[in-house]
Amino acid sequence: MKLLMSLLLVCTCSVLSAATAPSLSVDKSGKCVLNAHDADIKLYGYINEKTKSGSPFFSFEVKKDGKWQSEMVGWCGTGAGSFGLAKKQELKFSTHMSNVKTRPIRVVVNYTDAKGKKQQVVSNEIK
Repeated sequence: MKLLMSLLLVCTCSVLSAATAPSLSVDKSGKCVLNAHDADIKLYGYINEKTKSGSPFFSFEVKKDGKWQSEMVGWCGTGAGSFGLAKKQELKFSTHMSNVKTRPIRVVVNYTDAKGKKQQVVSNEIK
């Protein structure tokens, strides 16, 4: 019984201490909020360091025949660079989602986590 209680305590603590991954939400007009939550992340895109406003590079995914397929966005790249989003910070940016007529659609942002691993965060689905 003691062993079972100890295992239950360890498992519960592990779940409670797990870091929350970044999240990305988008509304029907294409306005996005990227939240770093519990860890610093690195993004690539455009940022105004003075105002801390800008946009990470993103892409769209559209659902065709029941499968999510990438819908690439053409980025010029001039003036783009790497920038950080500290834990608990959020970045608001807009997309030109109205240019993509296929629905449902979602937004995808690539980032690098605090350990240097490349990751993706995917938004909610917009119909």
